[in-house]
Amino acid sequence: MQKQLDHNEIPTQTPQHNVSLILYNVSNPLNVGSIFRLADALGARKIWICGTSSKPPNRDLNKTARNSLKHVAWEYATDAAQVIADLQQQHTAVFSIEYTNQSASIYRSQFPTKQAIALVLGDEKTGISQAILQNTPAVHIPMYGHITSLNVVQAATIILSEYLRQYLATNHQD
Repeated sequence: MQKQLDHNEIPTQTPQHNVSLILYNVSNPLNVGSIFRLADALGARKIWICGTSSKPPNRDLNKTARNSLKHVAWEYATDAAQVIADLQQQHTAVFSIEYTNQSASIYRSQFPTKQAIALVLGDEKTGISQAILQNTPAVHIPMYGHITSLNVVQAATIILSEYLRQYLATNHQD
């Protein structure tokens, strides 16, 4: 008979892939805390917190993140464009998650699974700056209803899940 496992019965794994997140002006601490928790759950290696994004220590962020702050490396930088340039110099593939006139669907995009990758997520209201979009390919989550945007945590969940699906399919791991 199938039974639900308690938290201490669920096996944990060390991340086997090299995906990082860059948060660009994500000001809501609840969103940032939820992204920390998601990053830990899906094995992201690092979160770059940039610009006006909320950062630890923050009571609401810490409460939402729970213990994930202990397990996900993070760093604050004022200039997201500089972080992106530095990562690209280190041969990290950087993608902006933004609907643009040239963006490709995440389901029609092939993410590199054998090299480091970073995903830029912007604030729901202002998105990602034009300066960053000019230096990164953009991918979007197809929207089929009347609403044309998602909360940044929802977007992060979808994009990380799609990257992980591609990674596991390529590397035959589970």
